[in-house]
Amino acid sequence: MENLLLVVEERNRAEAELEHGEWIGPKVVNGVDILGRPVLKLTCEHDEPQRADRSAQADEQMWGEKTVELLRLERERVAVRRRENQRRQRYATRLDRWEKLDYLSEKSG
Repeated sequence: MENLLLVVEERNRAEAELEHGEWIGPKVVNGVDILGRPVLKLTCEHDEPQRADRSAQADEQMWGEKTVELLRLERERVAVRRRENQRRQRYATRLDRWEKLDYLSEKSG
């Protein structure tokens, strides 16, 4: 059975290369997961439509207490990292200014 699937895939690839000049198979694309985080995904054929109705989308998004808590913790972690990086940059800038500021030096004159 697996051999048969490989033969079918090879045939589809050959047809696509002849018609389009490239294989229109799975490709790596940038996407967003259910939680809104950037991820790399493989494109695939869809058994169901890409855009489902709202009730189907709501069922799959799994917005529960734990998910909301996880998203809150991730936002807090990103905010803490951003704040820490900004603090380090401010400190480095002030340190550079302080090192250049020497009242007794003739160069600062």
